[in-house]
Formats: sequence, structure tokens, C-alpha cells
Amino acid sequence: MPVTSDAAARTPQGFRANEAQRWTAIILAGVTGNASAIIKPLLIGTYVAHYSFTPRAAGYLLTSEMTAAALAILVSAVLFAHLSQRKFVLAALVMILIGNVGAASIDVAGASSLFGWRIVAGLGHGFALGPVGAAVARVKQPDRLAGLMSVAVMGSAAALSFLIPHLQASIGGRGLFVAMAATIPLGVIAMRYFPDGAGVDQGKKSALPPMPPWRVTLFASLGLFAWYLVVGGYWPYVEQFARAAHLGYAEAARVLGWATLISVLGASLSIFVGESLGRMRTLSALFAIQIAAVLTMLLGGSHFFAYAASASLFVFAWIALFPYLMGLMSQIDPGGRLNGLLYMTALLGYAIGPAAAGYVSGHGATLASGLLEVQQLVLGLLLVAATMLLTLAARNRRPASMDQAAPLRLDHSGTAPTDA
Repeated sequence: MPVTSDAAARTPQGFRANEAQRWTAIILAGVTGNASAIIKPLLIGTYVAHYSFTPRAAGYLLTSEMTAAALAILVSAVLFAHLSQRKFVLAALVMILIGNVGAASIDVAGASSLFGWRIVAGLGHGFALGPVGAAVARVKQPDRLAGLMSVAVMGSAAALSFLIPHLQASIGGRGLFVAMAATIPLGVIAMRYFPDGAGVDQGKKSALPPMPPWRVTLFASLGLFAWYLVVGGYWPYVEQFARAAHLGYAEAARVLGWATLISVLGASLSIFVGESLGRMRTLSALFAIQIAAVLTMLLGGSHFFAYAASASLFVFAWIALFPYLMGLMSQIDPGGRLNGLLYMTALLGYAIGPAAAGYVSGHGATLASGLLEVQQLVLGLLLVAATMLLTLAARNRRPASMDQAAPLRLDHSGTAPTDA
């Protein structure tokens, strides 16, 4: 990918090329940073099947990694304003590589050592995702870039899900860590064009905008955390909801397969629709869809079509909401710290949500009643989260003229136009 000259960079074509390079770099770094979080079921399965962990111990190991990543994002929000973000992400990629290589060297006898290596990898993932969130905040259409990144992340998840079982058939459990390490060259390639600070386009570093008031930051963090508790508590138990409703495993598996495909449509929403409907309207509609999905499971999940509709609508709204929430956080904090907060709350929600849902389901009189209580808890949390985040969006609504971002169109070269 050649570097454009100064003269070319001043032309519209040069601007488009430079912006496309930056967007591609951010997306590739995001894929590498998310490589662990997107294959959680495979992580749990590998720890149990290949390293003799109990399901509970495997959950603790995953929680340790996700918590380390969340803390690293928090630390990166403080550090990356004072450091070269390009070098910061590169160092994070080295940590991910070390963590995966170390984990791949472990055999069953030394499986307890996985805790240390996975914490190292988790720190690397977190340190990578912090600057990625900040970079998304500094583009003109963060919702659309986040949508493109979601599609790329989900595509890589599908590829890893296909590759890992084949690798493990040949080299055992370490095939998981080899596959995750294989995403690192993508991030390294991206570093040449990764934004290196708020003033990078002018060839100099400049101070990031100040943080929003602490009340706004706290309110946003609580709303995001409540929403990710919903995701972490509901989605891992979707298959269990089917069993409690006496639906067959084959039926549930078929539904989850279709739901995964439908989630790609959710990730694509912000790419093709953008903010043409207005961010507030779009967020309201998506939260309404997700609430309807949980209500459908709660009231009619024992019927196959109701179960299928609930699972599909929930994952569609979940994946579609993420880019718009990232766009909202980017608007409130153009410096990108709140985007890092979004990633942090996501990882914490992913870590705590399943444990909380497991605790609630285990204290029901029967499995079915316990899972019903999980659905009720999820609905209550979702109503709270939606109210908080929509209130935040309403208080930060932009003028109508700024919300009319055109849907995605392709230029004559077949590539997406940029915002420059």
C-alpha cells in the first residue's frame, strides 16, 4: 500500500485514500484486539476438553482474562493520551503474542499455568482495544466505522470457529492459541496507518479534548454496564432456555445458526443506514426490538417460532446497537475515552453476566423456574439500561442537519466513500 505524496494527500482522491487506510488500520487492529472475546464458547470448551478443567474452573479462567482486559482498557485511557498510540498498540500486540505462545507451550500437567499466560494475553487485548476505541471516536462517522469493524470481527470469529477444531485435531488444545496468534499479523500490518494521536493529520500531536463531567461519565458507565450484564446474562443461556422449554437440541442449534447469520445484518445496519434516521430514533427502535425479544422468550419461549424469533431479534438488536452506542460515546467524548469505557464494560459484563445468571438459575426450585427468573432479571436490567442510555442520547441529541448522514454508497472505484 504506497504512501501518498503531500501533493496527492491534498487532493480529494488523496484524502479518500488516506482515510481508507486509517479506517482499514483501525478495523484490523480491532479484529486482533477482539480475537479472544469473540470466541468465548471455544475457550471454555477447550479448557474443559483439552486441559481437564471443570466448567466452573474454566469460567474462572475466562473471567480472569476478561477482567485483565477490562482493567487494561481503563489504564490505557490514562496512558495513551501521553504516548504514541501506534507504539502503544504495537506493544499490546507483542503482549498478546507472548500470552498465546506461552499458553501454547503448556500441557495438561501444567494447566494451572494457563491463568498467568491468559492474564498476559488479556492485558494485551485490553491495551489494544483502548486506542482502537479512541481512534473510532475521531472519525467523522464513528457509527459506520464501528459497524464495519463489527462485521470484520464477526467474520474473523466465523473463520476462527472453523479453523480451531481442525488445528486441535492435529496439535491438541494449543491449536486454539495458535489460531488466535494468527490474527496478530493483521494488527501489525495496520500499524503503519493507525492514527497516532489527536493531531496526527497535521503531522503533530495535540492534547485530547477534556473528559466529560464526571457525572456524565459515571451515568454512561452504569448504563453501559447494565446493558452488557443483560447481554452476558441472556445470550450464553439461550440454548438452555430451549432445553427448559422442552425443545430439542437440533431445533435449538438450527435457531442459533440462523441467529448468527441474522447478527451480520445487525452489524451491517450502521454501514448502510448510518444516521439517516437519526441516532435517537435508531437507538429507541433497537432497544424496543431487544425488549420485545426478551418478552417473547419470557411469555412464549416454549413455542418453536417464538423461541426462534426471540433469539434472532435479540442478537440482531445487540449487534446493531453496538456501533450506535459507540457513535454516541464518540459524540460525548471526541477524545475516545468513553469508547474505551464501552469496551471495558463489555468485557466486565461478559465476565460477570454468565456467573450472575448461573447463580440465579441455580437457586430456582427447578431448572425451568430458575431460568424463568433469569429472563425476568434480564428484562428488568434491560429496561433500566435502555432508559439510562436513551436519556443520555436525548440530552446529547445533535441538530437534525448533523444527523442526516447518507446511507453508504460506492464510488466508481467500488470502494466506500470516506468522511474526509
